[in-house]
Amino acid sequence: MEEREKLLSFLAYFFGWISGLIIFLIEKKSEFIRFNAIQSIIFSGIWTILRIFIYILIFIPFLGKIISFLISSLINIACFVIWIILLVKSFQGEKFKLPIIGNYAEKYSKI
Repeated sequence: MEEREKLLSFLAYFFGWISGLIIFLIEKKSEFIRFNAIQSIIFSGIWTILRIFIYILIFIPFLGKIISFLISSLINIACFVIWIILLVKSFQGEKFKLPIIGNYAEKYSKI
């Protein structure tokens, strides 16, 4: 595995779906980089959608703020840990496939 592949895969995760999208659009040679870019786009997109949903929960009278705080804490911690794992694995050159998301990433990363 080339250092270029490791670095671009790492960068695909580092800035979330934006860097994943940019790297996916410019990468034409490496399936490993494309896989990580697509997985980054999907994972970061889901994380963003979850954050928007939690923000909407704040507007529920009385319990909204409590529920959204608890849920957002759990989701953000879990997603942060997964994000760190994805960063480390991609930089090491290992293909780490998330459940469900990884299958889509594999499907659409084919050259």
